[in-house]
Amino acid sequence: MGFASCVPDRGEEDKLQPLTIYDYSITGESPSGTYEISEYGVDKASESFKITVRPQEFNYAPGDSSNIDALWMSVTYGELYNTASAEEAFTYERITERNRLLVDKFEQYRRQLMDGGTFNDYSTRASFISVYVKGEASIIADGALFGQSAGTDLSEWFRFGDGCIIGVNGTDYKMVERANYVNGYQPSSDYFTGDKMLPLQIKLRTTSIPEEVSLAELPVVRYVGDDIIKVTITVPVCFERYWDWCKALYSDSNAEEQFVDGEIRIVIPFVKKP
Repeated sequence: MGFASCVPDRGEEDKLQPLTIYDYSITGESPSGTYEISEYGVDKASESFKITVRPQEFNYAPGDSSNIDALWMSVTYGELYNTASAEEAFTYERITERNRLLVDKFEQYRRQLMDGGTFNDYSTRASFISVYVKGEASIIADGALFGQSAGTDLSEWFRFGDGCIIGVNGTDYKMVERANYVNGYQPSSDYFTGDKMLPLQIKLRTTSIPEEVSLAELPVVRYVGDDIIKVTITVPVCFERYWDWCKALYSDSNAEEQFVDGEIRIVIPFVKKP
């Protein structure tokens, strides 16, 4: 597990404050595609469920700091960790160089937003994984929901967001300014667009509270009953095995990067009304 958090060299004069661990990051190791719920609740003001999900591999920080991978530490904090091997140092330099132009653009945009007074240091952040959207999202339930029978497309009842001030498109890392969407949600067709790099964390909400759902058993992620309706969100994607490639290049200059087609799956449980 790791974050590619890259800090450009700003020189000795007129330095900006260094980026913190979560200001800007791209995970360099591809997840399996299975997502876990990190937050689940009901927003009574908007009468909707609000849920946050993350890839299961990145849902928890490393435990014992003595066992943290040196490459993970290096790219997370923007400088080579003192126990890094020669291979890890080589990989770290490649990651940093690839991200340099995007980081510069991100930092300029970030500073512009902060100078404008609308955003503060905490709200100018963006984190991604090396996974790219390759098709339309599918949203179906295994039971009746929103008045629809099992297996019906439920896209119109779900919205998506992520809180990132930028978007990233394609393996050439084209930056898209998205500060206007930080606190907003979009339909799946507008959110999961072609070649979009997925954010590390995805937020979703329902457009209403389904009549078929009970609110008595929150949080549902801890519920052990069998009266569950599961909504499955599936997105066709391409996984970029970037860190693996960088490591391979250290000993084999002819190593080729691997891109693997697959999908991400997000399963949201709801408890049926009795």
